[in-house]
Amino acid sequence: MEKTTPKTKLLKEGSTHQSSFTKRIWKNLLVLSSAFLLNFTAFRGLQNLQSTLNSEAGLGVVSLSCVYASMVLSCMYAPFFIHKVGSCKWTIVVCFFGHVLYTGSNFYPSWYTLMPSSVLLGAISGPLWTAQNTYLTSSAQEYAEQHESPEGDIAKFNGIFYLLNDLSGIIGNLISSLVFSARTQDIGKGEFCGAMDCGIRPEANYSSHYVTNSSAPYKLAGFPADDKEHAVVANAVLLIYMLLWQPDEDSLGMILAVSGGWAVVRTVWRIQLFAVLGTMFPSNQEAVFANTKMAESIGSMLVFAYSAALCMDVKLYIYMAVLALGTVGFGVFECKTRNKKNQEADTS
Repeated sequence: MEKTTPKTKLLKEGSTHQSSFTKRIWKNLLVLSSAFLLNFTAFRGLQNLQSTLNSEAGLGVVSLSCVYASMVLSCMYAPFFIHKVGSCKWTIVVCFFGHVLYTGSNFYPSWYTLMPSSVLLGAISGPLWTAQNTYLTSSAQEYAEQHESPEGDIAKFNGIFYLLNDLSGIIGNLISSLVFSARTQDIGKGEFCGAMDCGIRPEANYSSHYVTNSSAPYKLAGFPADDKEHAVVANAVLLIYMLLWQPDEDSLGMILAVSGGWAVVRTVWRIQLFAVLGTMFPSNQEAVFANTKMAESIGSMLVFAYSAALCMDVKLYIYMAVLALGTVGFGVFECKTRNKKNQEADTS
């Protein structure tokens, strides 16, 4: 029979505590991801259908523009809001009530119900996503203390979160497809689709310009990847292909492939960005993630603003320019980060 000494007892207690600590972190990650999955399934299903279900006087599109416009402002006070609530966890709980009110207003859509709820939704979205990013990054850093790989663990945690979170996009698109299937809508024969489309359907750029007739109900969302260098190349190839592509009713396979490609490169950019920011600014995460979300919200707001006014080829050229600037900026940031780490290593 093995004799238990104070040292072995201490080691067992430490091992048990570490196992319990790891399980708690993974449980919190899965609970957080599942909550966002359920919440954003409702929101994304409604967002996809806003311009169709609430088309009178452009109510749906205007309400979405208000969501992203107020989200920009909400990012400015997100850190203050989180500190007033007391924690990232409770901030997420409080902000979810804004989504409940927005969903409820869509049962009785009008300028007097949908507009105020849209402004409120945007007003809580900045604190919501800032709290989510901060909590997720802090959890990953706690977990990384046992593995000494903070950037890798932050990327892993973001990958798992957005894997479940982006399932809401798939489910929301399935709901949209059921609605479109129930009320068939002729959106053209294909001769005005693709990069040369200058129609005034602002609902969803990819859907309205590239998905036609029987292909309309079907879209695809992809899953996380972890290779930003290849993502840049894939992003550029997709943009060039979409400039040259003329979709028709038989393009379902290519539509799914292009949609999946978009999802992959978008996820790579997002996960890598959060991993680098979380590693470089460990003591100021709330302000960093709030600024990141504000920049993203400005982009979404501008897309909704110019969507009906510009042809698809112009939008693709704008995307190319933004992609080039973003790639250069990200490269400069990584070079500075690498030089800083090398200097710290030389000093030590």
